[in-house]
Amino acid sequence: MVPTSAQPIALPTHLRFAFIEASWHADIVHQARDAFFATMAEAGVGAERIDLFDVAGAFEIPLHAQCLAKSGRYAAIVGSALVADDGTLNLPKVLILVAQIFVVMALDNPRIFTVRIKHTT
Repeated sequence: MVPTSAQPIALPTHLRFAFIEASWHADIVHQARDAFFATMAEAGVGAERIDLFDVAGAFEIPLHAQCLAKSGRYAAIVGSALVADDGTLNLPKVLILVAQIFVVMALDNPRIFTVRIKHTT
């Protein structure tokens, strides 16, 4: 049986979380950040327990996430970026490379849960 509404799980108060956001298309990426903070607040995790990191773009998120994961400081690391189609052949390469890096990193470190990369044309 699937529950009709999710009940927040009481998380230990010592847990910290990291959110990495790309600077490109910041107006859109900030919407994802704000939604993450709101969802965490609903789960009882205040902003004081979330560290925010800015990187240039989607390509830089995996390396930064890996460094944070190796620190052992975070219970979860989340990344957010928007990759826009600029009409060049670079877009598919960036998307595939970032996705491949995250798959490898997630296998090595379960603290890295997701990256949201939205593709627009």
